[in-house]
Amino acid sequence: MQLDEDLNAIKRKVGGCTLAAFGDLRTQLILRVVSDHRRSQESLDQMCAQAKRAFKTADALAKSQAATTAPSDHAIILTSNECHLFVRAPRNHSDVLMFACKDFSATEHLVSAARQMLQETALAS
Repeated sequence: MQLDEDLNAIKRKVGGCTLAAFGDLRTQLILRVVSDHRRSQESLDQMCAQAKRAFKTADALAKSQAATTAPSDHAIILTSNECHLFVRAPRNHSDVLMFACKDFSATEHLVSAARQMLQETALAS
């Protein structure tokens, strides 16, 4: 499937990226996962919940600034052992790409690659 191939390509391209996934924030389901090692469903569910909370907070902040700030299309969560990066689709904000990285240094490149992937695929609609 093309989505799996695209996720795998991004993960391989960025050093230190151990997981790339596609999820739906509305249902809080991760629909596709490409990972270096098996992750429990609980950890995937937690990642999806992190993304939902992060974007809810970002949207509330943007709204409170009287529409002078557009809602962010990405969020970063630092855990004790990895960095989680979330990039949501430009039109359908419930579609999100999720990444786990060994460190923070890969995030800028991942955001760029994820935005490009979202623009080039049906996920952008």
